[in-house]
Amino acid sequence: MSADKPVVVQDEVTTPSQSFPQCVPVLEGDNIVLRAHDYADLDGIVEQSNDPQSQLFIPLPNPYGTEQAKEFLAQFVEAGWLEGKRFEFAIDELTDSGPMYCGNVGVWPHSADRWEIGWVLHPSARGRGIMTKAAKRVLTWVFEERGAAVVLWRADDANKGSWRVAQRLGFEHKVVLENWLPMRGGLQDCAQATLTRAQWDQKQKWTQKQ
Repeated sequence: MSADKPVVVQDEVTTPSQSFPQCVPVLEGDNIVLRAHDYADLDGIVEQSNDPQSQLFIPLPNPYGTEQAKEFLAQFVEAGWLEGKRFEFAIDELTDSGPMYCGNVGVWPHSADRWEIGWVLHPSARGRGIMTKAAKRVLTWVFEERGAAVVLWRADDANKGSWRVAQRLGFEHKVVLENWLPMRGGLQDCAQATLTRAQWDQKQKWTQKQ
């Protein structure tokens, strides 16, 4: 895919200066590295996508194999970055034995200043606060580098783990739309909440005082 093709994010036109994966920034902090996906992540993507929790709350193919993971990397991750439609990061935890793949977190624009965030965690990475750290770093990037004024979180209302992460990030006042998400052969309740730049800045100031 050509890297010099103009990219449109709603009303804003930009031109990538690099191809994928060079166009993906590396975001680091708190023993976490967010980076571009590569083919070394295929096994981890397959494992997390076949995990019962992922299958329950995300509309994924079942079974999910290597070909599906390759399509995800090519058509969803790489195309998303080059077309300016979606920005997915792979998550690595830095361990004594080296970086460990832990899942992915992404943001995508609804307009220049209205964005949405979503994530999926590898089952081996649960229970250590990794997604909170990773999503916090991405929110810093999207507010400070991409000019977001507000970010939306939404998920199946039964996905209490995702909501706990969202709360730790500063999302409040969850609203539930009944019978909205088409999943599991029916319509599920959709939980959603927003986080503004002002709320985010206030959250960071409060955290720094602790």
